[in-house]
Amino acid sequence: MKKFSIIIPSFNQGKFIERCIRSILSEKKNVEIIIIDGESSDNTVDIIQAYSKEIAYWESVPDKGQSHAINKGLEKCTGEIINWIACDDFLEKGSLRKIEKAFENDIDVYCGLARIIENDIVTCHKISSKYTYSWSFTLAFGQNMQPATFWKQQVFLEMAPVREDLHYIMDGYMWLKYILKYGYSRICFDNKNIVVNVDMQIDAKSVKHIDKFYNEWLTIFSWIKDSCDNANKASKNSACFEINQHLVCNEINKINFYLLVDRMFKTGLSKKKRLRFDVLVEIIKKNPLWLIKYYLFEKSNMKKLRGIPSNIDSKGF
Repeated sequence: MKKFSIIIPSFNQGKFIERCIRSILSEKKNVEIIIIDGESSDNTVDIIQAYSKEIAYWESVPDKGQSHAINKGLEKCTGEIINWIACDDFLEKGSLRKIEKAFENDIDVYCGLARIIENDIVTCHKISSKYTYSWSFTLAFGQNMQPATFWKQQVFLEMAPVREDLHYIMDGYMWLKYILKYGYSRICFDNKNIVVNVDMQIDAKSVKHIDKFYNEWLTIFSWIKDSCDNANKASKNSACFEINQHLVCNEINKINFYLLVDRMFKTGLSKKKRLRFDVLVEIIKKNPLWLIKYYLFEKSNMKKLRGIPSNIDSKGF
């Protein structure tokens, strides 16, 4: 029986954390729960203490945010399969059994389905983690469902630590780092089983700060573009991603294209719509020819594109 390590970063989520803890315990698997709380001022700690005998490790001290909490939790992990989930998410019944079975095939990463719950509405949505396009499309539209993504310990540690200068899409960064180096051959895409429920209540981080998610994706755009530009340069100052040359050859133009789309997106839509990734998806779906014309019109300027300015350091990975 494989051992799971599940990290729960926490801060003032007393309304949800018990549901999260109970969903893991109900799996009755060999699983260690590691809770890193940022000194919550609500009833979070009281709830954690009530389950302390069943929690492998927990602490409640000030931290530097979710990414820092995940890294601290990672130091305590001893399981063969690792993931982290937010306090307001919870596992689907029987999920760990299905994930454990998938890892019997010697995979690096398991990606299942996530059920999205929107403000307690009974009608839910299934979101597949399977990528039917390419990693450049993945980069552009951020489809990865992190709570439904479980990693082999050695691979997770190789991708770690979680970048603490990213606060919203640190999971997407790790995912892309893996894909750019190893591709998809050792990833299990399970499009039959829901393994986690993602609660998108109106005050959820992903709902309240959609604009900050967007800005961090743009930062990663520029990092990968720089990595592609420096793929053949042996320099200590080359970009942070280790790029597979075959992937670069196939995808470099798409990276440029998505950067171009972003420039169009930022200048051609209202401020409110700029904050939503799904608007980009709808543009491509409804008017692909116009997008292609825009691309051809601006093609001569492609070499001038150098990503989105950022105060986040992309070096020293």
